[in-house]
Amino acid sequence: MVERLFHQGLLPDSDQPTMTYEIRGHRYTAGLDGSNRVLLVHNPAEDQVVGVGRAGVPDFGAFFTEHRRFGTPLPQQWATPALMDKLREEGFMPTANNPRTIQLNGRAYKAELAEGGFVKLTRV
Repeated sequence: MVERLFHQGLLPDSDQPTMTYEIRGHRYTAGLDGSNRVLLVHNPAEDQVVGVGRAGVPDFGAFFTEHRRFGTPLPQQWATPALMDKLREEGFMPTANNPRTIQLNGRAYKAELAEGGFVKLTRV
């Protein structure tokens, strides 16, 4: 799997040291170890489902690793492929001119569809 992810340009790097994927209905997390090798881990069963967040909005945090600079979360980030797949599956994928508010690890984010079909996440 790591080789396939490498050929698709989807491996973690120093800018994004962990990435989460959904592969054939299962969530995996890839990260760099101390010698910059990629470790791919099949996430446990309880992380394979979307939990209910505050106000009944699903919390998609299990499908997203928040990027930080100097310990502070970045105000804008990009959704991972696994998160975008899960947003589609759960009916929360934003559309053009129709952003959605979602929960990521208990924090509200505005999800907007950007050029190229990517999802921009902005903390609310």
